[in-house]
Amino acid sequence: MKTILACSLSVLALMLSLVNLRAEDAAAKHIYEGDVTGVVCAACKMHISSALMEKLHGTVSVDVVRGDKLGVNKIVIVSTDDKVTAETARTALGDLASEYTIVDLAEKK
Repeated sequence: MKTILACSLSVLALMLSLVNLRAEDAAAKHIYEGDVTGVVCAACKMHISSALMEKLHGTVSVDVVRGDKLGVNKIVIVSTDDKVTAETARTALGDLASEYTIVDLAEKK
């Protein structure tokens, strides 16, 4: 009986900790969307994504997708940092900022 009770309590504790982790994980992510120019191929997307993932604090993912205007693509950055701006993203691009321009970036509400 004690073993069953101990196992039940362990399972319950594990389930509660998983629920807590998911709640923290969901609350900690911020989604930023904006426009980026200079992206013409998959390699360009990879360069931007790699640079931002490496140098922009808290970045969880970066996606560059086709935009509505010719030559202007959409960039979506998911981050745990609540202070990502177009300027911090441009700075994170480093030397790549001469090829790719993050025109604007704002947190999606």
